[in-house]
Amino acid sequence: MEGSMQEEPTIEKTAALEPRAVASEPRAATLEPRVASASHTVEGRPLEVVVDDRGLERAIRRLKRKIDTEGITREIKRRRHYEKPSVRKRRKAREAERRRRRRDRRLLRKPGPA
Repeated sequence: MEGSMQEEPTIEKTAALEPRAVASEPRAATLEPRVASASHTVEGRPLEVVVDDRGLERAIRRLKRKIDTEGITREIKRRRHYEKPSVRKRRKAREAERRRRRRDRRLLRKPGPA
């Protein structure tokens, strides 16, 4: 009877499939899932697209557009390789400067109260 039942995957077996798992970390003896620190997890609202009578292709296009506007594709590409802390700091400073310049341009374009 035991041979006919499929074995349930344990947390330790699925932990090896995580892309960010580090081989030098010792495995926990318990079956509790590992909790990543808050600085490494990115949580957002779930992306959801309803497939209606317009068809699946249109729903896929809407999903791709949402993924692009959320920046998920850019984030995945950025996380493919390790980024040194000094490089990350410079990149964040560049991005912040770009956002500041863009905001300033919008404020200059917008007519103020006269």
